[in-house]
Amino acid sequence: LKGDPAHPGAGFTVQEAEFGFSAVVDPYFRGDVFLTIPNLSGLEVEEAMVTTTGLPWDLQVKAGVFRSAFGRQNGQHLHVQDFTRRPLLNAAYLGTDGLKAPGLQVSWLAPLPFFLQLDLEAFSVERPEALDQPTTFGGGARTDFTYAAELKAFAPLTEALSVSGGLSFATGLTPGLTGRPELEGARSWLYGGDLMVKYKPPNQEGGYFALTWTTEYLVRKLGRTLDGGLYSQVVVQVARRWSLGVREDVLGLPASDLQPLTSRTALSVSFIASEFARLRAYVEREFTHGGPLPDSTGAYLVLEVSLGAHGAHAF
Repeated sequence: LKGDPAHPGAGFTVQEAEFGFSAVVDPYFRGDVFLTIPNLSGLEVEEAMVTTTGLPWDLQVKAGVFRSAFGRQNGQHLHVQDFTRRPLLNAAYLGTDGLKAPGLQVSWLAPLPFFLQLDLEAFSVERPEALDQPTTFGGGARTDFTYAAELKAFAPLTEALSVSGGLSFATGLTPGLTGRPELEGARSWLYGGDLMVKYKPPNQEGGYFALTWTTEYLVRKLGRTLDGGLYSQVVVQVARRWSLGVREDVLGLPASDLQPLTSRTALSVSFIASEFARLRAYVEREFTHGGPLPDSTGAYLVLEVSLGAHGAHAF
């Protein structure tokens, strides 16, 4: 709320403007391009990829610039998020904007009575300009790929209750950290697990109440250092157009000299005007538990509007 000379506090801002273009190219490929203007500063390629639509053996290939399927949150765009800010572990372990880079993904959908998908990925992660905080990936040359694998499952337990979960793994080279030359080029290993349980009546007769609980845990081995973090959140739809959310983030489980103990408590209240517009009030309190930075508080009032037709979001 107070801010500082480098990060102003209260005021108006545009968190992100996103432009999406999607089309079926032919019976074999689909193309998707998402461009963003974050904080009204420059035009960035959020994602730009082609995806196969007709491969045999339940295989699918994606190529271009895209967000990795690692974990639950990394693959989501901002307007799909249940909270105004992403969980702490995304920036801490996957990069400031998550794990997103030019790469190739091969997916296999298992021929089972429930959803089970295996993704294998390889990325050329760009080296960050500043090394003022530990960075998991982006070291070495562009041919020193970052590899990732994800196993995702989904099963409806009843008409109203369903469960989704996944296991994720990634490895690559770290670019190091200013003042820590021994870390540059070291092999990094990142492991993750996520679980989501959702209760939602299948029709309006069951009422508008819905509840979703999501949790995710990551652990990283960087050189000889081991650290980790998690978040757990509950989002409750209390009426047709109102939802409440609470999330707790904790980094430093276990803690290390690269990742001290840090936590954040966030509360969210959303008014859902329609499928295309919502107004959200969000407040957070971040605790550094004796770290180098002071505790901080932030509050946001956010309006999100979507123009035009768009495809269904992932479960």
